[in-house]
Amino acid sequence: MRSKYLKIDYPCDYCGKTFSRSKNKIERSKHRFCSLDCRYLFDREDPFTYFLCRIKSRSRRHGIDCTIGISDLYDIWTGRCSLTGEKILIYDSFRKNHILSNGSIDRINSNEGYHSSNIQWVIKNVNIMKSNLSQRDFIKICNQVSNYKGDAL
Repeated sequence: MRSKYLKIDYPCDYCGKTFSRSKNKIERSKHRFCSLDCRYLFDREDPFTYFLCRIKSRSRRHGIDCTIGISDLYDIWTGRCSLTGEKILIYDSFRKNHILSNGSIDRINSNEGYHSSNIQWVIKNVNIMKSNLSQRDFIKICNQVSNYKGDAL
């Protein structure tokens, strides 16, 4: 028998029940669930878990240091964008295992990793515009645009 078809027992990340899966399938997954119901409930129980999973996945993919946990996301949550003051909405979509939101976690200093002192909640459009800029440079550019084109609105 080849090793990739070897079945191994794993605990479910949601309910804790032990289940068997092939080693190959589990190694490709970031979470381990015994059923689709557990996967669905895992995302629904705490929407911040959804954000944390995406951050950890992105940081692994891009080699970015990530030391935050779910409590760090709650600690900085105000319900508003840190840069614009706009209300951040988080709600379930009609598709399973998907959370819709206009919110996003931004690294204040894009040269550093995801650490509790380097993250903030912002709206997605702000995070897209900020891209890899430091917060200071981003605000400086926003001020320049506003001063130059402010009367055009």
